[in-house]
Amino acid sequence: MQKSSKVKQIVQQILPVAIFLPIGFLGGYLMGRSFVRFSASLSGMPDVLILLSLLLLLFLAVFLQIILHETGHLVCGLLTGYRFSSFRIGSWMLIKESGRLRLKTLSIAGTGGQCLLLPPEWSEGKSPYVLYHMGGALMNFLTGVLFLLLYLYCPAHALVSALFGALAITGFAVGIMNAVPLRLALLDNDGNTLHLLRKDPQAVFAFYRMLEINGQIANGLRLKDMPEDWFTTPAAADKQNSMIATIEVYRCNRLLDQQQFMQAAASIRALLGSDAAIAGIHRNLLKCDLAYCAMMQSDFASAQSELDDQQRKFMQSMKNFPSVLRTQYTEALLQDHDATKAEEIFARFERIAKKYPYPADIESERELMRAAEAQSAHH
Repeated sequence: MQKSSKVKQIVQQILPVAIFLPIGFLGGYLMGRSFVRFSASLSGMPDVLILLSLLLLLFLAVFLQIILHETGHLVCGLLTGYRFSSFRIGSWMLIKESGRLRLKTLSIAGTGGQCLLLPPEWSEGKSPYVLYHMGGALMNFLTGVLFLLLYLYCPAHALVSALFGALAITGFAVGIMNAVPLRLALLDNDGNTLHLLRKDPQAVFAFYRMLEINGQIANGLRLKDMPEDWFTTPAAADKQNSMIATIEVYRCNRLLDQQQFMQAAASIRALLGSDAAIAGIHRNLLKCDLAYCAMMQSDFASAQSELDDQQRKFMQSMKNFPSVLRTQYTEALLQDHDATKAEEIFARFERIAKKYPYPADIESERELMRAAEAQSAHH
């Protein structure tokens, strides 16, 4: 069993390299040809400006392929019975709110975009998920082939040709990065998520429930007002499957929304101390919640042990996320006794709240900040 596990780990390490090598060679070839053709069309321009122009084209190509990737999820999801909920590129997010599309902002570290859909009705223990998850990579591969053919056979200005080449390279690269199962620092990629879903029927139901919970939040319902059984997993469920572990994360979030600080802290500690496969971004946000709960119980030593240098770097990368701001506000108010800093954080929170896509989350976080304020007044 151990031997099999070691072999699997070695394969997982070698496979991405084996796949990326030919992509790298293709990319080098296309970029080399593009550089020669592009520089010839811009004779007299310094080489450094030509190189910067090519890098700009490459950046533009990555951006366009991210849009195509999320569009692939959207199209394939809609084709298999899902309904539109939100579509995000970078920090710009189009969300369906009360039947209308609204433009909001949301930035999540480690993601270039995200397409969230509402699942079709759960039927006979089944829910379609393969095409929805692989639609993004499929779109990248198809457009990669299309742009490669345009680059090779379509006469065009050197600038346009270079863009075609860059779109071909990035199409294959983004497709591979998402199709090959990889556990990244903050989130699983599409390929790994699909792998986890195919391993365990309970993971499929957990994924269905996650989308349902997200849809209810988008409709303005808070976690504390959702049915409790949505946040429970069977005792024998494999929490080393990150799909199932995410429901446990939501359960901790729900306890915090209910302001059951002692119970929430105990549940978070138990989850973080277990072998549950918690996504990196969820783990770090849970540490923010645990620090908040500790400060609300005047246990500032425990709070600071959670807010170490690595955690603060994460919080800086998510500096506009409501729960991060709530924890920083509580720290300024209860631990540092710095009312001015707390007011500045609260003002930033309110600015972000105006464009944040989930009013239910804002309402919850605002109440948690008021709870910290009330505790500060009692001391």
